[in-house]
Amino acid sequence: MKRLRLPTCFGSILLLLMSLPPLSAASKPIVGNIDPDSLKLLEELVAIPSGTASLEGQEQMRKRIIPEFEKLGFRTFLDEGSKGRKVLRFQTGEKPRVMLLGHTDTVFVAGKPAPVWNVSETSITGPGVIDMKGGIVLMIHLLHKIKAEQGSAALDSIMVVLNDDEETGSDGSKEILKTLAISVSSVLIFEPGLANGTLISAH
Repeated sequence: MKRLRLPTCFGSILLLLMSLPPLSAASKPIVGNIDPDSLKLLEELVAIPSGTASLEGQEQMRKRIIPEFEKLGFRTFLDEGSKGRKVLRFQTGEKPRVMLLGHTDTVFVAGKPAPVWNVSETSITGPGVIDMKGGIVLMIHLLHKIKAEQGSAALDSIMVVLNDDEETGSDGSKEILKTLAISVSSVLIFEPGLANGTLISAH
């Protein structure tokens, strides 16, 4: 029987995720559980119209996100896919072992009805708040915690990958994603779960 050995940082990320306070109970305030910097970043990302068809929106998302990861010490790479699509990649080490996977596009089309940004005691709404600009903000928050608790070297084994056409099947970026995925031992997808609690297990 072969024993599965997971990278140390994989366990660190899972422990940090498990330590986050549960937000599912409608009676509990949400905003008080989110640090102000994360909430501000989420609002800024949600304000960017980044439906899959908007290449300009994807550029704006990348322009806003890149400084957040570079502040953590990550180097930025931009892999060119097909059909004008791009894959944004961040890493500090030469041989990362864990990939944090997400996307910058949303299902919302410019000029069409979409949820407006609103923060209440028990919910936050807006285009892409859950799928998945909130996931990107969560990545950044977790990486800050890992760096603060374990030092910069702990980030060397982590690669962050964000494509810009996930909502339409990643047709222009899937080959890049496959190549990057087989170079690591573990992939964590920051796609949200469904309202009934079902987890998303594939990108």
